[in-house]
Amino acid sequence: MKKLVLSLLVTGLAAGVYGQDLGPQGTLTPGTQGTFTFDNAGNSGVTDTVLTNGMVWIGATVPSATLLNEDINMSIADGSGLIVSLLLSDGGASGISWGGGEVVDPAFNTYYVLGTVGGGTVSVTIDAWTGSGNTYAGDLLDPSQYAGQVTFNLILGNGGSPAGPPTDFTGMPALVLLPGVSQVPEPATLALVGLGSLSLMLFRRKNS
Repeated sequence: MKKLVLSLLVTGLAAGVYGQDLGPQGTLTPGTQGTFTFDNAGNSGVTDTVLTNGMVWIGATVPSATLLNEDINMSIADGSGLIVSLLLSDGGASGISWGGGEVVDPAFNTYYVLGTVGGGTVSVTIDAWTGSGNTYAGDLLDPSQYAGQVTFNLILGNGGSPAGPPTDFTGMPALVLLPGVSQVPEPATLALVGLGSLSLMLFRRKNS
């Protein structure tokens, strides 16, 4: 039922990409730009380690994570840059959580990916984070907030003639939000990296 309601609401709504308003769907030539909706409501992954049909989870560790039941910030980007960012700070992410690990763009927008045709595949990254910050990177150093990231191949919709519906996030893996500092390299690791870099510089200087 949720999926049916979502499909009906998506029809005819505005599209955007890289922060640029491209006007209503259909103002661009059907089949030339691939489309997607920010939506995993049709997914059914039952664990926080699945590689497809993934839900959104949150917790102190992966084994103890539970399905998301609160609004969070989310963004999606491809190799060309940011496509859309839904933030709590400006209300854009208000209502993004449907409970049970489901997340849906509250505006039900359809998004175009310029340069990739309908039916084409693009590698995308979803960032997710809690709190009032406007960037995923900011939460990575904050132990009071949670953040997570997944990268996967998204097969875009709207290909063919007549144009088909936009694709959703059926192909996404499970997305797990963990405490910010848990995703930052430990000091010992950073020290080893620094020592290695210093040794390489000294070696190059000695042999130059």
